[in-house]
Amino acid sequence: MENTLDNVFDTMGIETESLKETTTKLEKSAEEVGLTVHYDPEKDTNHKIFYGLTDNDREQAVIESIVPKIYRDSAFDVEKIKNNLRAEYKALNKLYSVYNFNEYIQTCNGILSAIRMKKLPTRSYIIGAPNGFGKTSFVSECLITLRKHNFRVAPYITLSELSTLRIEEERRMMNPFFKQQEENNTYNKNEGTIVYSYNGNKGYVKTPQVVIGCYSYSEYINADCLFVALTNRNSKEVESFMLKQLLNIRAIKGLPTIVTMMESLDIYTRDPNLKYLVWDEILAYTENEICYDRLYHVSTYKFKNIGGKINNKGVNVENDTGIVGA
Repeated sequence: MENTLDNVFDTMGIETESLKETTTKLEKSAEEVGLTVHYDPEKDTNHKIFYGLTDNDREQAVIESIVPKIYRDSAFDVEKIKNNLRAEYKALNKLYSVYNFNEYIQTCNGILSAIRMKKLPTRSYIIGAPNGFGKTSFVSECLITLRKHNFRVAPYITLSELSTLRIEEERRMMNPFFKQQEENNTYNKNEGTIVYSYNGNKGYVKTPQVVIGCYSYSEYINADCLFVALTNRNSKEVESFMLKQLLNIRAIKGLPTIVTMMESLDIYTRDPNLKYLVWDEILAYTENEICYDRLYHVSTYKFKNIGGKINNKGVNVENDTGIVGA
């Protein structure tokens, strides 16, 4: 029976390998970033595993609005990222070098490997990389895989949007209280109460709507592994405080949070108020496992070469990508 299934998969172009071979690969990737996952052959009678996501897995994630249709076929592909770097490195005449690339790739692959093995990360992360380094593809593949394994999943969201969603949720919860206040303040002829109102312009009046998606704030804070994004320095205050609250809530539930960013962490930590009130409280300084209220920081970045020349004496630099330590 097993050989028959293998032949069918081969005909369809689907690769199969032994479960032990597959799990060994995944364990190695996960353990490189401190995620401990182990395969026990005595507890699993299966001998083959399908490695990867099916078209149905991807389509269903789109149907459930977990990922946008445009990211249906996303995959975290290191070679595609390097191809992007090669094109940019050549176009900019080797203007920049890329640092901490390998650590970034290992972290993303480690998280993905754990999720593929139906394991959640054992800590929360903040992962930084410029545009073109595959952050959205990484998150999309993680979300589709989490859904495939029946975890509670919510879409990738910015912290600004999540803050707005939280405010709307609080407003909804307070509506009965506000309604009672309005009823108490209506015109009462006997008591002589007068209520002033402003009707605005005549004709069509548009009521502002908050359009963020079909997932509730509760679904976000209770997702088994939540992916959120910091946007830019203009939103650093509201997003920082939202992030701190989010981590505190999810740590109580024992749930990991993965934060992505495209700018330097210095934008946040150089602000003395934000550093003291938020970031000193949420950054992890060790790689301890079972740590969900603090973020372990991993970041790759581009740095301009002085005078247009690579200034990395004694360090291996990939000639066509500018990756330092490749």
